[in-house]
Amino acid sequence: MVRTVPPELLTDGNRILRPREGGDLYVNPRAELAAMADTGALRRVATGYFVAPPDTEVLNPDWRPTLEGVALGIARRDYGAKGGALMGMSAARKHGIVPRALGVGIVAVPNQRPGLRTTFGEVVFVTRQVDRLDLVRTRTDVTEGWATSRDQTILDLADRPTLGGVTVESTSEAITALAGDVDWELVRELARVQRKHAAIARACWLAAAVLDDPPAPPPFRRLVPAAGLRPAVPVAAESYGIAA
Repeated sequence: MVRTVPPELLTDGNRILRPREGGDLYVNPRAELAAMADTGALRRVATGYFVAPPDTEVLNPDWRPTLEGVALGIARRDYGAKGGALMGMSAARKHGIVPRALGVGIVAVPNQRPGLRTTFGEVVFVTRQVDRLDLVRTRTDVTEGWATSRDQTILDLADRPTLGGVTVESTSEAITALAGDVDWELVRELARVQRKHAAIARACWLAAAVLDDPPAPPPFRRLVPAAGLRPAVPVAAESYGIAA
């Protein structure tokens, strides 16, 4: 018999649960959540974390949450509703730029923290001042929360192209796909405030390959490395402050 998850555990809209969430209901919440997992009412995510599947999927042993949902759900559970945000390629995926599922979920959090291997893939935590990022609301299959905006995302991708083990080819494609959907003045301002000189140079360089009215090269005092990124068609690297 499948045990049901008490609705009191899910009132905040986050389907990621820890034993402490059951502290007001059970004498031994860890054992109770483990028992629910044994019957399929919950699924084990990692040590100390469970996820509640939708009611329609409780009897489906093949149901899997998205890694974006797991990452955001864990961040929200551990740091509060405003304490985490999907970023990098995970944010690009939420913006519809990356159609295929990724083997990693990338989330910005306020404190340094090692990655977490879950039942559904790797969650990478990136230390950021979350309240200083340009964010938008997002909904996942696990929880609602925040993701970096398209403008912040293109800058972050150009800043750390291989974050989460993503290939530079995939990141180049994502930056190229975002190039026509961002406010380049805002991207420049974010780069100035966040001191991401190399990132704005790389982002503008890749955008120049696909836009009829490309962003002007940012001012530069020295050339910065390409970090493996490549525009869709050749564009003079040095004119954008990129070391060839």
